[in-house]
Amino acid sequence: MNDIVQLSHNAKFALFADDTKIFTTDAAELQSCLNSFNDTLTTYQLNLAPHKCFVLPIGKKSLNSLSTHNNFIINSTAIPFENHAKDLVILISSDLTWNKHVKKIVQQASFISYQIIKSFRSNNIWTLLKLYKSYVRPKLEYNTPVWSPYLLGDIGAIERVQERFTKIICRRCNIPFSSYSDRLSKINMLSLQNRRIRFDLITLFKIVNNMSDLNFNSFFHYHHSPYLLRGGASKIYPIKILLPGLGMALSSKELPGTGTNLAVLSPLLDL
Repeated sequence: MNDIVQLSHNAKFALFADDTKIFTTDAAELQSCLNSFNDTLTTYQLNLAPHKCFVLPIGKKSLNSLSTHNNFIINSTAIPFENHAKDLVILISSDLTWNKHVKKIVQQASFISYQIIKSFRSNNIWTLLKLYKSYVRPKLEYNTPVWSPYLLGDIGAIERVQERFTKIICRRCNIPFSSYSDRLSKINMLSLQNRRIRFDLITLFKIVNNMSDLNFNSFFHYHHSPYLLRGGASKIYPIKILLPGLGMALSSKELPGTGTNLAVLSPLLDL
């Protein structure tokens, strides 16, 4: 498999198990990589399945422009164009919006939470919360630093799953409450939005301290102030990325203050 990543100096390859992804901005380069990829597999007496392959253009206008002017082929078989694809459970859209992924995980989590409420007759709030944290919440929080939503509609759709579940179990267990935030306080839980922000900060801490394979300079930059400020002299700011939503989707408005101080991140690793 190491021979595959050396097929082109301009395209990038990502390998995981039996899946291979090719990234390039040049249509001719992509077709050349497909030809070389197929020839390499043939040398090792391996067959490539064209019907399992597809092209995912990235960008709001990429799908129409690419599909109109290009036709990618493997073994005389045309490769279809898709506007979304599942990659390690995450549903990635060609315009890098996450509404399709959010809709999918909300449906899955809502179904599981409904099954828990109907299948378990327990009036023990901690037992029901244990079930929720084990089977429902992981569906809503898998790999959130990649797709953390920024639209209020997506944020609200995800939060309503936990809001409905906590309302039902608190009523069943005769726990009085006045609001959603009051329920969370009494059962010692955080909102899903606050948990996603925490996950983003933990991921940032790992990137800054070289505990991740992600390159710090690809996402952030330092700003050193000559003055001794209350929050510290060094701040971290996200760099501007050409396509919104690419990478961790962290923006300055989501970070505490005008920038992020390294001193406030380290305690989060223990949570």
